[in-house]
This record gives sequence, C-alpha cells and structure tokens, in this order.
Amino acid sequence: MKKKQMWMLFLAAFLVLTPVVSAEETDAESIQDETYEEMEPEDNTYFMEPEGSYQMDMDGDGVLELIRYDSVLEESEEQGFRGILNLYRDGELWFTVEGRYTTYMWTVCHCPMPDGKHYLLAASRGDNDWTDQVLLLGMEEKELIVLGDLCEISRQDEEHMDNFLKGWARASWTAVKFIEENTITVNWSDTANAAGMLSISIPYQVTEEGITPKDPPYVLEETEKNWTAVCEITAYEEPGSSKEAFQINPDDVVKLTAITSVEGVYYLQCENQSGETGWIRDADETEYHEDTETYGYFKEAMFAG
Repeated sequence: MKKKQMWMLFLAAFLVLTPVVSAEETDAESIQDETYEEMEPEDNTYFMEPEGSYQMDMDGDGVLELIRYDSVLEESEEQGFRGILNLYRDGELWFTVEGRYTTYMWTVCHCPMPDGKHYLLAASRGDNDWTDQVLLLGMEEKELIVLGDLCEISRQDEEHMDNFLKGWARASWTAVKFIEENTITVNWSDTANAAGMLSISIPYQVTEEGITPKDPPYVLEETEKNWTAVCEITAYEEPGSSKEAFQINPDDVVKLTAITSVEGVYYLQCENQSGETGWIRDADETEYHEDTETYGYFKEAMFAG
C-alpha cells in the first residue's frame, strides 16, 4: 500500500490522550498486524493504536473512561469479506460498525476539542488504500452515534458532483492532522492531471447543526517539495482569471502550496523562484511527454497505475 507522509502540530496540553494498557485479545481474527506498524502511528498525536487503550471523557461527566478498539475480519461465502470495528469502554463492548464488503479493516483517530468535547474518526480500509467510509462518531444524549460520513460531503459521486474531491480520493491512514476551536483538519489523497497524487488538508467545522467542510483553497502537504516543469505552463493571477502572472518554462522549479476549484476546474497555487505567486489551471486530461517520459506538468508528478 502507498503510505502518505504525515505531519502533525502540537496538541493543547490540557487535552488527555494517554495510552495506558495493552488491549486484550479477541476471539475473532484480528487485523492488527504489520500493516499498522508500517504506518508509523507514533508520528501522529491523534491516531489510536489498535493494541492500545486510551483515557478520555467521551460523555463529558468529568470521569475518564478507558477506550480501545479492535478491527476484525468477517468472511461470507456469498459476499466476500468486510471489516468490523468494535469499540470498548472500560473493558466492555460499547459500539460496533459493520464495514461494507471488500473493506477489511478500520483505523481510528481521537479528536479532543478545545471546548471539552471528544469525537472519534473511524475510517474503513480496503485494497489500494480505499476508504469506503470516514465516520465521525460523537455523543448524543449519553449515546455514541455516527454524526456523519466525511466521504459523503467530500467526494464526488452521481449524487454529489459539487463536492470538492474526486471519487478516487482516499483519507490518509492516520487521517486527522490538526484540531483547533470547532475544526478538525483531515488529510486526503487526490489526483490532479497536472501534478499527479497530492495530499490535501481539508478543515471540517463540527457544530450542533452538523459537519461542514470549510471553503477552499486547501493547503497541500507538499508545500516544501520542489516541482520541476517539463513543459511551458502559464500561471494566472487568480483562479479562473485569464490575466497572466508569470510563465513557467521547462526545467523551472516551483512550489505548489494550495488547491482550489472554479466552476469544476482545479487550480494549483504555485510560487516561482523569484517569490511570485500564481495559479496553474489543471489540465483537462493527463498528458504524456515522450521526450522526458513523464506524465503531467512536472517531473515529480506521480500517478497510480
């Protein structure tokens, strides 16, 4: 599986997320294997290791509870396999989520909010890092419930063509990057025809009315990466504008810092070596350059396939 580099900011000191004991073995076949070890979850403050137990006050009564989870595989001769997420509170089974068939495991992040509320973000996993569901779980009248599915409000499909991300997009393995006020920032992997696979940070506001992604532009994780042009590229002053900011020539090096869209077309914010900033219109399709044997606009562009 392709693993995306993750970065995290420091968590406010008063929030508690402390692994204290190892999880007990379950009777069902566990998916807690080397796949988790490859994720290097110790680099992510919010990721909950499946073999760990964590203290948190989910119901807000001032008493810390011991929360852990496991991901087990259920197989059916008729329908194949799927991952089942089991959450435990103080040693007892608390909540179960049944993944859709063809998914085989779950990962969970703890989302402690500055206002004292606590959420869990649970993502199912399938082949090629596919995340079929990215569920935000929270308390309502002392019961843990699914507050919403980030896939439904983020990815495009036949019913949600106005969503920002393409239908291919996947949430990263450790998902939650940053938390502030009432906002949870989640990292997604998507593809632009000009630059290939990109890591996009989308902030979601969580309120009593529901979960809403903030408007773009969104920050790219690759802000420090050098991108070397393989063709002539025009950078415009604003997304959707026809006014040229500067020209990029083959072998010029730029930084790509953000992404937005105008009328369904993606634009990538770039900075050239002179410090000028502009916006590159994404290509309508992925171009192949025979002379450099590359795809897209840059030598560093990577595409799945």
